[in-house]
Amino acid sequence: MHYEADYLCRVLGSFIKKTEPPVQSHGIPWPHFEKMAARNLVMPIVHYVIGDSGLPLEFSQRWNQQAIGIELHHARARAATLKLCQILESEGIPAVVLRGMALAQWIYPSPALRPMVDVDILVAPTARHILVAGLEKRGLSPTKMLRSQFVYQIDGVVFEIHWSFLTPKRYRDTVDAAAWLASRRLLPGWDGMVFGLSPENELIELVCHSFIHHELNSLLPLVDIGLVSCLDGLDWRYISDWCEQASVGRLFWFTIAFVDALFNLGLPQKTEPAGVRYPPIQKHVFEAYWTPLFAKDARSHFLHRKLNLLHVAETPMIKLRQVVRLLNLDQLGRLFLFRPEDG
Repeated sequence: MHYEADYLCRVLGSFIKKTEPPVQSHGIPWPHFEKMAARNLVMPIVHYVIGDSGLPLEFSQRWNQQAIGIELHHARARAATLKLCQILESEGIPAVVLRGMALAQWIYPSPALRPMVDVDILVAPTARHILVAGLEKRGLSPTKMLRSQFVYQIDGVVFEIHWSFLTPKRYRDTVDAAAWLASRRLLPGWDGMVFGLSPENELIELVCHSFIHHELNSLLPLVDIGLVSCLDGLDWRYISDWCEQASVGRLFWFTIAFVDALFNLGLPQKTEPAGVRYPPIQKHVFEAYWTPLFAKDARSHFLHRKLNLLHVAETPMIKLRQVVRLLNLDQLGRLFLFRPEDG
């Protein structure tokens, strides 16, 4: 790993662990570093950790301007989220806010540190039959109606309302949305009835979404996972049992081990009391995931990531569906016509 990539990981690790920022022992190639941080959506966190004094003036000014934009977008998204959640509650549709919006208010020191494009909401599968009618009474119509979600735009903010948490067929029945909604909790920092998942379910959700939907292709969701993983009092036994029953243990613990290796969080010590044993990790598999985060991808890394999808598939049916997916024309075309930016 190049020095600037190592430094970025140490900065993010210090943010997660709430420790002193790392010392810059070498000169930082700031233009390249900025591109790397921007691509991974972590510029606000880096700025927060090292401060204006740790940045050249032109970068500090640019990053401050970006922070203002993120904060304004968050304020607009927060107001629209509160509006939507109040509507859903009044219609008798239990809902929880997921990922970025939930974490920005709950676990980040400032919402401006957690950029987001849209807001994700989870409802019960049965709710989709009454949701559209309930929102139409308020003059809100979906902009898209997909196989597992409705997309709305409310006051300039895009909302994805999911009733099937995991879209891919091979994992679609993994999460019982109704059970998770039954254990929802009021999110801290809100003035109204805005609910989120329990910390344990949120961590499971973050890991499954980041691995299954995005193959760990950005640092920001990995920081999310690190922050929740480091919470005191997390029930790792519940998490381990849930993952085992849902047949997602391999992908979950692979992701946790990867996050731990990136940010040096000491997670094995936290999970040890629950009897959790990390899966054996081969260095070349980790390399296949961290290289595209910091540099140009390679065909060999792309192939290792696809093979890892087979390795973490725990049931014959999931494995079969994964094989079918890997053999489709799109995936084969990406492999044989591979370009670094494809990763």
